[in-house]
Amino acid sequence: MILLAAAFTLLQMPRIVEAPDPSADRVALVAVIPKPICDDEEETHWRMLAEALPLGTLRYSAPALRQGAVSTWLGADHLGVRISVPAGSEAVGCDMLAELLGCPLFPEEETKRLLEEAPFRVEDPWVAGLRGRRLSQRPLAYDAFRKFAARVLRPESIRVMGTGKFVADSLNGLIEPRWDFQALPTGKAPLYSRERRFAAPNQLTYGLLEGKERPASELSRLLLVAYALGVGKGAPLFQVWREEKRLSYRQELFVEPTPKGFRLRAMVAQLPREDSGELAKVMKSSLSAAVERLSEADLARAKSVAELSLELGLVYVPLYLAADEVLLANTEGDAALGALGLLKQGKPFFRKDLLREIRQVDLKGLKEEAASWVESSMEEVRGGS
Repeated sequence: MILLAAAFTLLQMPRIVEAPDPSADRVALVAVIPKPICDDEEETHWRMLAEALPLGTLRYSAPALRQGAVSTWLGADHLGVRISVPAGSEAVGCDMLAELLGCPLFPEEETKRLLEEAPFRVEDPWVAGLRGRRLSQRPLAYDAFRKFAARVLRPESIRVMGTGKFVADSLNGLIEPRWDFQALPTGKAPLYSRERRFAAPNQLTYGLLEGKERPASELSRLLLVAYALGVGKGAPLFQVWREEKRLSYRQELFVEPTPKGFRLRAMVAQLPREDSGELAKVMKSSLSAAVERLSEADLARAKSVAELSLELGLVYVPLYLAADEVLLANTEGDAALGALGLLKQGKPFFRKDLLREIRQVDLKGLKEEAASWVESSMEEVRGGS
């Protein structure tokens, strides 16, 4: 009954939402596709889907899609597809998006090569630490991949956000009529060369603090904690974990999408040490002490950084769309943020609303939110292999 209710709720949500911006010089379209429950083989199919989608459609070759600035990312709970075109070209962008989601070609030769190379991929060590789950080491069948793609690419579950310079109420008419989603086509598309990369041992040790899942309505409060504790050299992550404790050169605290909302995660990576087994405990205890010391000056700094980030786009937004994709405060980022809102709560998120909510939080609220995350976070240490 719960699954039926969730499916009904998703069907009731708008599939395509527009947010025109007359001051922009581009049009950005972002589609988000919910991640299904995956076994090890399907997890590999899921990751390869993000790379195989831009290999071509019946009407657009891979080079043509690249010219349309097509890109994809893999979040913890969704796959994102982004298209960015110059203002006035929204019809082309919408046509590309409809083709990608409804008529991906998955050319056999190129897709098989992706599947064959998947077990031997080398990921950026930081990205590998965030993802955690490794790809299947078994050979993957092309037919099984296509069946998986057909199961995932269903119009009733996909949400699209359009931002930038275009006429209001024009995008639905350009996309919806194309969303018939018949059986995936077969055929050949122009191929392009890909760099072949093979596995190498990862010798890093990762320490992680992972917070509990929170509802979408609390996104702004989670972002404020990330700004206060993790963004900039004045934040405790830099001052305590790097400068005082010497835990690592790189340390990050960020908000990450989850199936039902969002959560806060922090991670450091270091070469193995004798005391690496205690890494997460040291991270937690030292950060807990730093939270107790938060002051009005720290709150003011965090809000200033949030303004530089969300309003001016001068500082990165600590919201990870994927392990290798940080939200940007621009037209393309607005489309991604809005699409995430559609997926999570049936209506878009907007940067100005998040910033307004952040400005309303006082020091007591920040310390309570930060302390709650630190105290309830799960500690994990992952060793390289």
